[in-house]
Amino acid sequence: MNVPDETEKTRAETAYCDRLFAETMQLASRFDKNIDLPTLRRAYRFASERHKGHFRSSGEPYLVHPVHVARILVDLHLDAQTLAAGLLHDVVEDDLKTPIEEIEVNFGNDVATIVDGVTKISRMQLVSDKENQIDNFRKMLLAVAKDVRVILVKFADRLHNLRTLDYLPPEKRLRIARETLDVYAPLAHRFGMARVRRELEELAFRYADPEAYARLEAQVAQRKDEYWNAIEQFCDEIRAGLSKRGMPAEVSGRVKHLYSIHNKMVSEGKELSEIYDLLGVRIIVETADQCYDALAYLHQHYRPLEGRFKDYIGNPKSNGYQSLHTTVTNNQRTVVEVQIRTREMHEVAEEGIARHWLYKEGRATGEIDAQMRWVRQFLEWSKDIRDPSEFYEQLKIDLFPDEIFALTPKGDVIPLPKGATALDFAFAVHTEVGLHASGAIVGGRIVPLGYELQTSDSVRIITSANQKPSRDWLNLVKTAKARTRVKQWLRQAEFALNVEIGHDLVEKRLKKAGLVIPEEEWAAAAAAFNMKDREHLFAAVGAGDLAPERVFDHIRSMVAPAPTKEEAPQKELPGADAEAGGIVLSGMDNPLVRIARCCNPVPGDPVLGFITRGRGLTVHHRECPNIRQLKEDAGRLIPVRWEARDVIGGAGPFKTAIIVKGSDRVGLLSNVTSTIASTGANIRHAEIRTLPDGAHSAFLLEVKNLKQLKRVISKLRKVPNVVEVHRLATEGDDEDELRAMIAGSPLPFAEESPDDEDE
Repeated sequence: MNVPDETEKTRAETAYCDRLFAETMQLASRFDKNIDLPTLRRAYRFASERHKGHFRSSGEPYLVHPVHVARILVDLHLDAQTLAAGLLHDVVEDDLKTPIEEIEVNFGNDVATIVDGVTKISRMQLVSDKENQIDNFRKMLLAVAKDVRVILVKFADRLHNLRTLDYLPPEKRLRIARETLDVYAPLAHRFGMARVRRELEELAFRYADPEAYARLEAQVAQRKDEYWNAIEQFCDEIRAGLSKRGMPAEVSGRVKHLYSIHNKMVSEGKELSEIYDLLGVRIIVETADQCYDALAYLHQHYRPLEGRFKDYIGNPKSNGYQSLHTTVTNNQRTVVEVQIRTREMHEVAEEGIARHWLYKEGRATGEIDAQMRWVRQFLEWSKDIRDPSEFYEQLKIDLFPDEIFALTPKGDVIPLPKGATALDFAFAVHTEVGLHASGAIVGGRIVPLGYELQTSDSVRIITSANQKPSRDWLNLVKTAKARTRVKQWLRQAEFALNVEIGHDLVEKRLKKAGLVIPEEEWAAAAAAFNMKDREHLFAAVGAGDLAPERVFDHIRSMVAPAPTKEEAPQKELPGADAEAGGIVLSGMDNPLVRIARCCNPVPGDPVLGFITRGRGLTVHHRECPNIRQLKEDAGRLIPVRWEARDVIGGAGPFKTAIIVKGSDRVGLLSNVTSTIASTGANIRHAEIRTLPDGAHSAFLLEVKNLKQLKRVISKLRKVPNVVEVHRLATEGDDEDELRAMIAGSPLPFAEESPDDEDE
């Protein structure tokens, strides 16, 4: 907001603003004869006084902006409280020094709540790579959940700002455009507000990628006459054909808007000339039955494209959208997308959640409650997500729900996002069904839980009282509900180990710094992080939800002054002697502990643990190259050691890879494999290659522990013509990866001694 040298506002400027406001009120009265005009006039006078002497970057009086925002809200047929909030939405900015309490006293709690919510959202940076942007986005959704009119005013605010974006510096234009495309347009889509979404996308696209916008605009303009001639001819044919069937219809056509075309070109890697479904026709009839009659007419007279029909009347989208979609080729062989809907469906499709607001009664309808449910559910299901990429990936799924519709055995329809699995379906039916799901029957055949469902699939979930979730389930689910429920179960099941890991991580830092915290201080430390007690504090650290450095820094500030920069502890790998303490690996059946696939350590190897946020403890060989690369993250490395009985011979089997090199001869491979088998080790995969210098073989083995592996290597080295045997770090256990093992480098470990041999 620019504040030039104080000059008296000219009468012309005042008259201009007054005229805009009068036109807006006239339009509002046309939509609602009982609208509260006195309150709106008071809001206008209040805003006029507070914005007096302030001007926009364009040079216009600042008051022009809130009046235009109110005009956009009038076009959405919203109530007087929302219009008042639109007029007042900028008066609480820092430089105007208007407390929100003053808004509440003068205009009531509802208007104050909306203004407060819009003000808070406007101050947030919603597009950033920083983790704290997750909290900002949650705060925005909390404000929307409190009163949906908050986001409606923000949409209007953003729309008018985009219409006047030319006057801002380039870097600010880019930031606003990217934020619009990444946040506000998807939200408008999720709330079913197609008209608002389209304008947000078109305006933002122009500034987010000016070159692409200008190039595409010019290309479409060159073919404008061709496009419109085809559309008008097709519309005339449909209009006449339906009229002959006694079905008068409103038929209109359009060329897809530029941002939609751009997205299609980018996603499919095509040029404009290769995009064939650029034209769209909309048919509006009186009843739902007529929608299906119009569809039948189209398919009788024009060739429908296979797989392009969607019935969103029988299966409405989660944002309330209803329509029939089909794509046909007309008589000129032009591909046209067609939408068929009733007038009421059309209004809902264009205005979405705003269409359902009952301004006369000042309350939300059941449709709004249904559309707002996803906001509350997303806030609940995502509250434990701390990884920004995971948060925004899940948000993307929820904002763009390309849906399928699966059926229960009783015929109930379960809407799910495209790509959802049988396990997602199980959790959608009931949490307990999901937690005990062991398989599914789809279309009469048994399928695994990771089976991807399609529309119209009939699904029956097989459950078992003994079944329980594993961390692998997180790779099988797509919906936020299923992911959250699995994580909650794992967190509860893994609580004890998380406490142990967290305790070790925190205590290691305290001990190194020579700090001792009295027992009574732990409660305050836990409360500082909103934790119930010390155990829950340690558990959060162990689960990766809370960085141990944050806990250590807080405790250090409680009991001792912060060290100087020179005194700050250096990050380093835990020493080998740390293995005397740390986490004891007494078996690998705990879902929180995983063997690193990059180095495949076996019991007896020197090992270190690495805390992966949200995934628990990964055990690496101490000489694993990846461990050395993690030195900058040494705070997440933790000492671990094998329990003695596992080293002697117990848990397993554990995967590990070896390379065998020898001079080629008849029967060498047979001798090598039989030698491996004689030790009791199991060959999972093998890759054999004959090279000029001899035969090289890569084996992925399953062994019980290091002792058994050493026995394998020792015996193989005694096979005639074998010249070298060594272990190899591998990225996985697939055959393609085994082929890459030939060129790999050995993993160091202690040499065998004669005592290790077992003849």
